[in-house]
Amino acid sequence: MTSLLSMSGRPAGRRLGLVLAALAGVAFLIRLGVCWELRNTPSVRHPAVVTDMATYQRLGRAIAAGDWPDHFDYQPFYYSLFLPLFYRFWDDGAWAIMLAQALLGAGAVWLTGLAAARLYGRRAGIAAAALLALSRFHVFYTPFLLLEVLSSFWMSLLLVAALQSWRRNRWPDWLLTAAITAAAALTRGNALLMLPGILALAVWRNRRRPGRAIAIVAAAAAIFYAPQLPFAWKNRQYAGRWCGASTAGDKVLALGNTPEAPPGGLEYPLTYHDWCAQAERRPENGRVGVPTQILRWLKREPILFAELKFRAFLLFWHRQEIANNIAIGHDGRASRLLSWPVLLPFAAIGTLAVIGLLTAAGASP
Repeated sequence: MTSLLSMSGRPAGRRLGLVLAALAGVAFLIRLGVCWELRNTPSVRHPAVVTDMATYQRLGRAIAAGDWPDHFDYQPFYYSLFLPLFYRFWDDGAWAIMLAQALLGAGAVWLTGLAAARLYGRRAGIAAAALLALSRFHVFYTPFLLLEVLSSFWMSLLLVAALQSWRRNRWPDWLLTAAITAAAALTRGNALLMLPGILALAVWRNRRRPGRAIAIVAAAAAIFYAPQLPFAWKNRQYAGRWCGASTAGDKVLALGNTPEAPPGGLEYPLTYHDWCAQAERRPENGRVGVPTQILRWLKREPILFAELKFRAFLLFWHRQEIANNIAIGHDGRASRLLSWPVLLPFAAIGTLAVIGLLTAAGASP
C-alpha cells in the first residue's frame, strides 16, 4: 500500500506531494466545519424513516449489537461493515462517522490529484484535487449517513491502483486493484462496471504473455468475488436463487427504466411496482426478472426507450439538483460554509469535465 500511494522521490514529486497534502488538509477542515454547522440537523442524527439514511442507521446499529439480517438488500459494505465499527464503540456514533467521512473525503481529494498528476502532469493533478476539495456537493454529503463520500474514496483509490498496476505490471498490484474493486462494489453496486475495464487492461498489458494474462484475470476475478460470497450465500437462502451480494438489484434497475419513469428516475409508477412484484416471486412461482422486462420493453418500443435514456443523459448535466434523501437547500441551510462562493456547484465542475473530455482525446498520458 505504501508503494501504491507514494510520490516520486524527486524534488518535483515531493513538492507535488506537499501541495496535494495541503489541499487535502484544506478539504478536511472545510468538511469538518460543515459537519460542525450541521451537527444538530435532524437528517444527521435522526433521519426520517423513509430515507436510506434511517435504514443504514437501523441496520448498522443492529449488526453492531450482533443482530444480523436474514438477507442483504442495499449496499452491504456501508451498513454491515463500515457503520458498525463506530456503533460498537460509540453509543451515538454521529461524530465518529462524520470525522471518518471527512477524512475519507480528504483522502479522495489527495488520490484524485495523484491520479490526475500521473496521467496528465502536475498542473492537472493540482487542478483536479482543488476542484474536488471545493466541490459543494462532495462537502455537503460529509455529515450524512450516505455512502457517496466512501464510494468516492474507493473510486479514486481504484484509479490510482489501476494506474500503478499498468505501470509496474506486478502480481501484487493487480490483486490489490481487484480487492479495491471488490470493496467499491460492495459499497455501491455500480462499481461492478469497472471490473471489465480493469480485466481488459490487464489482458492488454500482458498481451504478449497470454498465459500470464489469463492467470491474472482468473486470480483478480476470484479476489473480486470472494468478499461477496458470504452475502450472496445468505441472499440465496432467503430468495431461493443466486442474486449476488444485494437483493435490491431488480428494484434498482426498475427505478428509472420503466415506460412511465421520469428521466430523473426518482418516482415509483405502477409499472415499477408490477415489475418488482414479478421479480420478487420465487423461481418455481414464475419469477420474471426486471432485466427481462426491460429487454421486452426495448424490443417493443425502442424509440421511447432511447428517448428516456437521452433525456436522462441531458438531465445529468442540468444545474438543478434532484433531491434524494437530502436536499442542499433544506438540509444544508444551517451551514454558512456551504454558501461560500468559493465552493463550486456541479455546473462549474461539470462544464470543466466536458471540456476535459473533448480535449483529453488528443493528449497523451
